[in-house]
Amino acid sequence: MPAGAPVGFVPTKWAGYLAAADQAGDVIAYRRYWELAVLVGLRDGLRSGDGFVPASRRYADPASFLLTPEAWAAQKVDFCHLVGKPVEVAEALVQADDTALVDLEIQLARAGCCRRQTRSSPFPGGPSSYSSQSPYF
Repeated sequence: MPAGAPVGFVPTKWAGYLAAADQAGDVIAYRRYWELAVLVGLRDGLRSGDGFVPASRRYADPASFLLTPEAWAAQKVDFCHLVGKPVEVAEALVQADDTALVDLEIQLARAGCCRRQTRSSPFPGGPSSYSSQSPYF
């Protein structure tokens, strides 16, 4: 085992075993604990997707499952029409903001604890302000 072998990846609960084996001068125990920590780290990395095996189907690079930018550009318009969403991002954000405001108005009307004020928003195109009818809101 090289003297400068890295130990920064060793889990905290295993670091004590490494330190004890190092202080005792037990090179064999130190090496076994270190190798087990490497294997556990590899296992956890593969499971979480932080590491991958190029020729593997189970532990492949997660990015390999995504469309390339060229493939997405070719399918973007058809996909957006299929799901009923705008193709342009700015238009989609405006639509999502409008939908969220309508949903908020519905929820507040159901709750009955707030009422919409008649004055307009201080922000151009922004949401109206709400006031509470309840001292707890």
